[in-house]
Amino acid sequence: MIQVLIPTRRRPDYLRVALESVRAQSAVGRIGTVVVSENGSSRESEKVCREFSDLPILYLFQEPEVDGLAHARALAMIDRHPYTAVLHDDDWWTPCHLEVALQALDAHAECQAFFASYLELFDTCPPQLHRNAWRVWVAAGKDFRPPVLFLNFVQVLVANLLATSFHYSTLVARTNSFRPATLSMCDGGNAFDNDRMTPVLLADPAGLAYSTIPTAIIRRHSEQDSNQDAFATLGAYQIMTDTSRWIQQRWPRQCQDAALYFNAAVQGIGEEKLRSVSGEAGEPLRSYLADELGFNVWRPPVAKRSKRRLRLGFGVRLRDWRRFLRAPRQ
Repeated sequence: MIQVLIPTRRRPDYLRVALESVRAQSAVGRIGTVVVSENGSSRESEKVCREFSDLPILYLFQEPEVDGLAHARALAMIDRHPYTAVLHDDDWWTPCHLEVALQALDAHAECQAFFASYLELFDTCPPQLHRNAWRVWVAAGKDFRPPVLFLNFVQVLVANLLATSFHYSTLVARTNSFRPATLSMCDGGNAFDNDRMTPVLLADPAGLAYSTIPTAIIRRHSEQDSNQDAFATLGAYQIMTDTSRWIQQRWPRQCQDAALYFNAAVQGIGEEKLRSVSGEAGEPLRSYLADELGFNVWRPPVAKRSKRRLRLGFGVRLRDWRRFLRAPRQ
């Protein structure tokens, strides 16, 4: 059986869509508990939950409100079923999501977690495959033909050292591994980039399962943490650099292996693909990856000064004209 954790925050309309996708799961019979935890001082989410009386919903109300890491820590302590799935209230699953995840985990006892590719939804355009799939693609040996891949630990590092490559709303994990990984992530105190820490913790040492077929839709909107002023003030790429350094300090030898793997995999793929795989990393992350870890990531070309000589009328060069003006008068 599986427990589904849905943290929510004053978004009843989004929550309704998320719960509808839980109800529509082909593996709905394996859902033992759906935990909806409100952390926004609003009871509107409780009213939405009453619309889904056919689901085994456990409603929690955080009072007073807690920060994101404290909320994650509280949810990680729930231990009702052997599997745990996470779904953010502003995202939703395709009907096969839990079935695909549970089949992969049931068949591979050593694998502790499953993630999936996903479609990204903006209000102004149709859903599209997120660019992080490029990083998993190169980590998987540039082969997305299998519907489910099994990535070893070094391959997970390849994908995750560059940028976020796995999304919480696609995560299904064994509860006895999800809890310590989440608590360890919370102990790190990273409130913005922890979705790069948790997958690595879950992947050590046996790797991850990954669906190349998108099984979730991730909604992009102005209320997300990555769009908040605090994130911009601290500097997104500095935070990402600190996260990559945290990973390197914890697994130094494996990170060296990841750099070697990455460099071999991207050899000859062309500048356009290398730029996509590199995650469009900005400074100081790009320099850290290249100079300290040894990743051959894409770097923007250095602008060169033009050495073209400018000429004035009658073929007189500009520098000759200046020399004439500076010459002493007779």
